[in-house]
Amino acid sequence: MNAVNVRVSTITSAINEVARESQNLASSASIIQSKAKNVSEEIQNVSSAAEEQTAAMQEIAAACQTLTGLSKNLQSMANRFKV
Repeated sequence: MNAVNVRVSTITSAINEVARESQNLASSASIIQSKAKNVSEEIQNVSSAAEEQTAAMQEIAAACQTLTGLSKNLQSMANRFKV
């Protein structure tokens, strides 16, 4: 009977250890999930910022083209005058 009690105690200890490790694993998985969500949000923020910067650069390029045209017109007008 004593041998049975020892085996039951051993099995109970093993089950308890498995339960503790399962809780640790679940906790770690939850932390990983939270970190992955944060990373995903940051990636979206970076993507949005990159889109905004691209739009701003396109606006700057368009403004540069407009200024180039205006400067050509101004140069043409200035060339009409003789000093």
